[in-house]
This record gives sequence, C-alpha cells and structure tokens, in this order.
Amino acid sequence: MKVVIIEEEVNIASRLREDMLQSKERPESIDHFTDFFEFVRYLKVNSEPDLLLVDILQLNNRAMRYLQEGHLSSPLLFTNSFKHTSLRKFEQQDALPAKLQHVQLAKSILNLNEPETQPETSHRSYGPGKQFQSRFLVRTREKLISVRAEEIAIFFAEGRLNFIKTKDNKKYILQHSIETLNQSLLDPQKFFRVNRATIVAFDDIREMYSYFGGRVKLVLNTPFEKEIIVSRDKVGEFKRWLGE
Repeated sequence: MKVVIIEEEVNIASRLREDMLQSKERPESIDHFTDFFEFVRYLKVNSEPDLLLVDILQLNNRAMRYLQEGHLSSPLLFTNSFKHTSLRKFEQQDALPAKLQHVQLAKSILNLNEPETQPETSHRSYGPGKQFQSRFLVRTREKLISVRAEEIAIFFAEGRLNFIKTKDNKKYILQHSIETLNQSLLDPQKFFRVNRATIVAFDDIREMYSYFGGRVKLVLNTPFEKEIIVSRDKVGEFKRWLGE
C-alpha cells in the first residue's frame, strides 16, 4: 500500500507516519509533501497513492476546485493538526470524488473502531452538562479564522463539501459533516437540521411559510441562494422545536 501525507508541519507528518506504520495494513511506502500542488506535480510522473492524508486547513480555493473537478480517485482522509495529535482520533470525512468503498477501505486500513451508524435524526437531546462546540476553525485563502457558533446562520452541504454561512453573509468551507454537526457538536436548542443537507440557526429564521406536500419553507435574515425547505418527515419535530 502506497500512502501520501500532505502536511506543512513536519512534526505532525512524523506522527502520522508513525501511526500509519502501526496500522492494520502496514504501508509499503509513505511520501510526505508540505504543499498540495507539490503533490500534484508529483502525480505527473507517478501513480496515485492508495491513501491520501491531507490537512484540510492547507487546502485553498484552487486546491478545493482541483478536488471537486475529480482529478483524484484515491481514498482521501481529511486531518486537522490544530485539534488532534493522533491519526486514530481524526474525524473521517468522505473522500471528495472517491466512492464509498474507498472510504470504507481507508477505515479498514487505519483500524478505526467507530460506533455503528446511527439513523439520521434532526434533533437530539442531551443530558445536563453537555458541552457543545462554541467555535469553528475555517480557512480563507491563507488566513485562519475562528467563527463563533452564534455568528453562524446556516450549515449546508453542496456535493461532498460542507459550508457555513455567517450572519454577516460570509461563506466558508467547514471540515465537519452535517451528520457530525447534528449528532454531537451543535446545541439542539439553537440549531435544527431541517433536511439532509441543511442546519439552520433559530435566531436567524425570519419567516416561515406553508409549502406544498405538507412541508415548510424558511426565509433567513441572512441571504441564501437556495430555497430552504423543511423535509416532510421533520415538520412535526420542527414545529415542536419552535414551541408548538
């Protein structure tokens, strides 16, 4: 198995290498690049790796476009050196153009013991003392920004990428999936998953309308390009969330 690590910090890359060498399927080779497009130049004369580990905070807009355009078919795991020091703790993200079997292969290689997949839910209750994520680290070009949860109007997915839009109408790529946000990171009193791809903030909802098929259409204070529709199977729970 051939592995490539894209990580600017050498010490983080070394820890990733050590974890890979202790994984269930020991790699035959592990190459390290500090820049994404250095890796792209490498691909001009070399085959794709069997697994690509890349720090999502190093991916600028140009790199994300490269991935979205489907130039890579390797299974890909996003890592974030700002929050983790062990590969086994990294949150696995779906590979951008990679197929599901590639993601499953990556999990197997890393011997990740993940809990069984829970059924999709839009609203979850937690015991007292539960701590929710209050800030989210995002990147715009070469700048890192920490965005407070109360500044966020909407979380949404487009294709295989996840985004936030802030109340001052700024859009950022986010490393967390909609499922992870809904299941464990967001306060369910303040945020609601209205459909498979969208989570809205309660205090940014401006208007609500009845919509055909028994659904509900939302309008936010923050401009949003697409219609925000509460799925039919979530309407009852959404109304209870509002205080019905």
